[in-house]
Amino acid sequence: MNKDRIEMAYYSYVRVENKMYFSHIFFNGLFEMNLDDFSVKFICRFPEVDAREFCLHGMGQAVEYKNRIYFFPLNCRFIHSYDIEGGDIKGILLPMETPIETDRYFLGAYKWINKDKVWLFSRILSKGVFIFDLNSQDIQRDDILTNSLAKYQTITNFIETPNGKLYTCSLPDNILIEVKVDERQVKEYPIPIGSVKISSINYRKEAFVFADKYTGGVYEWKLGDKCAHIFMADKEERMSLKEAPFSLCCYGNNEMYIFPSRDKNIMKIASDSGLVKKAADYPEDFYFTNKWDEIAQFPAFGACEIMGDEIWLHPCIGNKLLIFNTKSNYIIGKELSIDISEVFPYEGQHYESQKISLESFCHRIKKTGIDSQSMERFEGEKIYDYLIKYF
Repeated sequence: MNKDRIEMAYYSYVRVENKMYFSHIFFNGLFEMNLDDFSVKFICRFPEVDAREFCLHGMGQAVEYKNRIYFFPLNCRFIHSYDIEGGDIKGILLPMETPIETDRYFLGAYKWINKDKVWLFSRILSKGVFIFDLNSQDIQRDDILTNSLAKYQTITNFIETPNGKLYTCSLPDNILIEVKVDERQVKEYPIPIGSVKISSINYRKEAFVFADKYTGGVYEWKLGDKCAHIFMADKEERMSLKEAPFSLCCYGNNEMYIFPSRDKNIMKIASDSGLVKKAADYPEDFYFTNKWDEIAQFPAFGACEIMGDEIWLHPCIGNKLLIFNTKSNYIIGKELSIDISEVFPYEGQHYESQKISLESFCHRIKKTGIDSQSMERFEGEKIYDYLIKYF
């Protein structure tokens, strides 16, 4: 990868006609991708948050409603709204109690949409459940659901089943939580998998699928069954032992595919043996990078999306968008990148993931004619911190 270009990485995105709009994971930036040629354009910064803040918006698709795109929070307290035609962008503050310094993250807003309303569930449920009206732009706290869910310490992701119910898993006690949003009802079901550490929950063919955080096992369980069926990985190639080997899961072309978090391979459950086996080979020029491991353990892919016979694997720590054809069992990669000067026109705002050399940095400062007096103090602090760390 050219050090003068920035690779794209995103959790939160939405398709609008032949364009995709997404929020970059590793800094504050809204981007537009042309789905015809996979070119990328930087639109703007999201307001109300620092340009260097990462993981602003949560996993899962953003929402397009009446020509506006809404991004929901992960590492901020704002719903961000972008007008596609007019270009207006704004931040809408969630009415939460002021977080303390050691607990400043919203930790994920899992959204559920019903007509013109969006329900937001914090991963720390005691922080509250909120209802966002897409027409009036009002946000209200759902006190009934907040009080019903507050006893659960922390949860995995949410999923929605075809009958319109929401489910998540309470940790560490492995309780499946059923939420009927319209009726404000909560019900729980103990999951018969013992002390397994669940990292994510998925759903297929009336069965819940749980990924084991440590062993690489995948558990499938139907409500009412006394035990769960376990599928074990035939072989693992992990990038790290710190986090779950697998996270994302989807069902396509009559096969269950499992996508890595810290494992290196795309896997599927073999129908003949029940083993979790490697599904396909990556393109030769595809690779993962661990350059962000110092900050947090990011998953291999930001999201998976089913598009007919294809599964799109949106990039997080990989260098390409991957498009996996489940019929041909072939994966192609699309490079998504943009020139660093289009995102950071003043090179004093050093893009840390590229780790440009001091010589290159000084050359760019000279080339753009930036006067040192025009740079804010925190830019100098960033340069100092960088030099101390790497030289």
